[in-house]
Amino acid sequence: GKHLHKLVNSLSEQTYQNLEIIVVDDGSDDDTPIIGKSLQKSGKIDLFLRNEVRGGKASAANLAYRFAKGKFIVHLDADCSYDRDAIEKIILPFYLDKNVGGVGGNVMVHNYKESLATTLQAIEYFDTISIGRRVTSHLGWYRIISGAFGAFRKDILDNIKGWDIGPGLDGDITVKIRKLGYE
Repeated sequence: GKHLHKLVNSLSEQTYQNLEIIVVDDGSDDDTPIIGKSLQKSGKIDLFLRNEVRGGKASAANLAYRFAKGKFIVHLDADCSYDRDAIEKIILPFYLDKNVGGVGGNVMVHNYKESLATTLQAIEYFDTISIGRRVTSHLGWYRIISGAFGAFRKDILDNIKGWDIGPGLDGDITVKIRKLGYE
């Protein structure tokens, strides 16, 4: 809950503004319901949903997906914030190539100067995750669209019935999209 304001503010500053913002609370035990309902009441988000019992990331993603009205679903983590053009950049490939079924965003650590742990995390994200994903994407065998910043065509999510419940959900959905013949 404590991260929602930062996330919602970064979404309100996006260069692409045709957004429907749905926040799902997956059975948290903090102030997330109060914060989420307040954000919805003030019009900063379109819809706040809550799973009373924690069901996991896939359960929360599927709940939001069922209510979403757009052509594309951009899946984000609550503890992230995004560059002003992040949404524009992540949906652009869908318009450039009709065979794109999903797009993985480049997740970087913004607070890398905060501590040794965040510095090491930034190095890990850049060296192993960011570069690895760029290379595998170029080679045509990108394996995991990150749940922290991934975009999907809604018609394809309809076809595969959303996210599988359980571990490996990011990789599983990416493989399903590829098996349907999409990039």
